[in-house]
Amino acid sequence: MELLFVTPIYPPEIGGPATYSRYMSDELRKRGHKVSIISLGEQQDSAEVSFVSRKQSKAKQEYKLFRKIMEKGKTAEAILALDPLAVGLPALTASKLLKKKLIVRFVGDVPWEKARREGKTSKMLDDFLANPDANINLLRLERIVLNSADKVVVPSNYLKSVLVKYHGVNPEKVALVPNFVLVPEGLDKEEARKKHSIEGKAMLFVGRLVPWKGVEGLLALFRKLRADVPELKFYIIGKGPEEEKLRELAPGGTVFLGDLGHREVLEYMAASDLLVLNSTYEGLSHVLIEAARIGVPVVSSDAGGNPDVVCGDSLFAVGDEDRFYGKARKALMDKEFASFLSRQNKEKASIFDISVSADRLMNNL
Repeated sequence: MELLFVTPIYPPEIGGPATYSRYMSDELRKRGHKVSIISLGEQQDSAEVSFVSRKQSKAKQEYKLFRKIMEKGKTAEAILALDPLAVGLPALTASKLLKKKLIVRFVGDVPWEKARREGKTSKMLDDFLANPDANINLLRLERIVLNSADKVVVPSNYLKSVLVKYHGVNPEKVALVPNFVLVPEGLDKEEARKKHSIEGKAMLFVGRLVPWKGVEGLLALFRKLRADVPELKFYIIGKGPEEEKLRELAPGGTVFLGDLGHREVLEYMAASDLLVLNSTYEGLSHVLIEAARIGVPVVSSDAGGNPDVVCGDSLFAVGDEDRFYGKARKALMDKEFASFLSRQNKEKASIFDISVSADRLMNNL
């Protein structure tokens, strides 16, 4: 089968669509499929990837992207757009003119995320989509692309429910295709602890420092846990608009590591005794998947797609601080419980494998 991927970013740029387009195309080529890629970016064209520069007006960028899709899509049997807004409209227009099947990948709601990031709304995703108070035109465009696609693929049941309930997408057009993570071999806990000078118990958070990640609540949790586990340290990987405020609130024993390379992030995961997530929104957390695949015990909110990744014993209801504290304390102080979480989550997360993801994707083309 011949496919055309259209993505907003491609390696060496970092992000979900870049990782997905590179490794999924490689996997499909191994299976005998022909895959071409068009990406926004400033890189040089190669045999497999063509680029459209972002250093031009939005109108020119979309027109040139449309022309390139028209050119490369002539022989493709299907076009896969990896973002409904960044590349969705040119992909949709070209697919209609070429009479090709269009599949759109939906992994999060950009109009809401943009509104929260820019301080235009304080609403969480469901409230925002039910009664939007910002980025109305972006929402309209997103809904046109999603409802016009032949198929929309999502990585979690939660995102499927968002599409059906708020965007009005026909549920028969929505396919659950799990994300995949690539975890390298040879991640040894003791070696990682030695390399990063970690002693005693270590608790970890990985993510952007934005309000819906609930990091302020994690700092409050850390204060309580240190009364039970005095040697505990809390490592925070990531940056974001809340960093300055969080640094001011952070108790002793908190270590802000900023943004790290992917390998280093995985090493800190392997070295940690507990990974915590206090989000009030998650489409599908790659961090949770990676932690589960590595085997680090996890305690997480049940927001969004989190129940698709980890077992119920790892979860607490959003806002239930007592349950969060109780499970985190038990994971740090009870080796049997920590091992149980590790085993259960590792088994559940086995679905987030590139071969499974490729099978599901091809079954929906």
